[in-house]
Amino acid sequence: MMLELDEDELQIVMENISISLKRKTEICVTIYGEYEFQDLIGVVTSINPYRQNFKIELVDGFEFIDFAEVIKADLREGN
Repeated sequence: MMLELDEDELQIVMENISISLKRKTEICVTIYGEYEFQDLIGVVTSINPYRQNFKIELVDGFEFIDFAEVIKADLREGN
């Protein structure tokens, strides 16, 4: 199952991912996993427009996330 974001939601997601990368700000990314929603909290360390994904550094490692999997991306200011 793939959820489609509307243009405004997609814009917010992309802006927040970009801000996390530039400012090294923690972000909470909600993705649609195989069976359920999953929240990943970390800092975006790279964006790959060719592969349509980004790398997020987590407390216990890192993960590459496809933009198509992202439901929501909220900055966690003050952390």
